[in-house]
Amino acid sequence: MPLDKNDQSLTTAHVNPILHINGSSLKSLNDSYAAADKALHEFIQNWQRIEFNARDYYPQGPDAYPAARDERDEIDRHLRSVRDYLRRIREAIRQQDADIEATRRP
Repeated sequence: MPLDKNDQSLTTAHVNPILHINGSSLKSLNDSYAAADKALHEFIQNWQRIEFNARDYYPQGPDAYPAARDERDEIDRHLRSVRDYLRRIREAIRQQDADIEATRRP
């Protein structure tokens, strides 16, 4: 099941890191969040390749596959939440960098 790119799984406000002289460098923040985003993307691709079929559950009774499907859907929602979180943080960092650069221009 592909992840819905329009899903807004994180609906609560979150706190973004702030670029400042005593904080982590722009490069460090960019690199670490980009690496996490890339790793998550690869994980999601592998997750979606896992064969998920009712035939693997029916010996446990008629309720097993729907329960497994619900569990998998919950995992998908969590993955979307993590993906959205990483992307929002990365965008906030990019925006702060752009704002800082704009103040440096004559």
